[in-house]
Amino acid sequence: MPEGKTSEITQFKPPSENIVSPHLGQKIVLSKPGQTVEDLLVSALEASREETNSTNERLFEIGKFAAGQKQRADKAEEDSITDSLTGLRNRRYLDDYVKRFDQSRTKKPVMVAFCDADNLGAINKLYGDAAGDELILNVAEILQNSVREEDIIIRKGGDEFIIIIEYSPDSDPKIIKDKISQRLESKQNFDEEFTKNNPQFIQKFSFGVIQYDSTKDKSLRDTIQRANDQMREENPHKRKRKH
Repeated sequence: MPEGKTSEITQFKPPSENIVSPHLGQKIVLSKPGQTVEDLLVSALEASREETNSTNERLFEIGKFAAGQKQRADKAEEDSITDSLTGLRNRRYLDDYVKRFDQSRTKKPVMVAFCDADNLGAINKLYGDAAGDELILNVAEILQNSVREEDIIIRKGGDEFIIIIEYSPDSDPKIIKDKISQRLESKQNFDEEFTKNNPQFIQKFSFGVIQYDSTKDKSLRDTIQRANDQMREENPHKRKRKH
């Protein structure tokens, strides 16, 4: 290189104007005196890194917001199928379950248990709603401790509970009925002094267990109705209802 002639690389004179970098539209000043190509590359990389970091932060916030929205939606859905007093499944869940069961081409064998706490109205009247709620909570706890984890306990409303029991070779409706009934009856004296003075109000339970039968039941709701009918045969004082 002739003496006195500087390198075009080290003494590059960029246009005295701003241009737009291909990196996310970031403007880079190219008119600084003595700026080299290396300087331009470093500036472009720094500008690109800053823009990338900013974009990542925005994406993180968007993802965080979306995750929060999904979490709130999932909680709302869970709350909509959960009984607020007992934490058991509620009637809406039952309706959804029946719909899915009826639409399934392959019906898994299940049994339906229908349980009704007697004298709840009298207990509410004499003790108040708080005592009635306590009774319902006690019944829910006993039922949870009486069935398997895969079985589904539903508080249909008031003093009525439905249990969807997955059938197995060793499942027997009478054994299941006797087992749960005995556990419920053993907890009947929720207030010893009151039941001693008022034996007619000792807590009793009506119970029915029926296995789903495709030759009899067009819908799982028919099985529920048959379990309800069996339960009410044990207690004629209960008004027959359609379920």
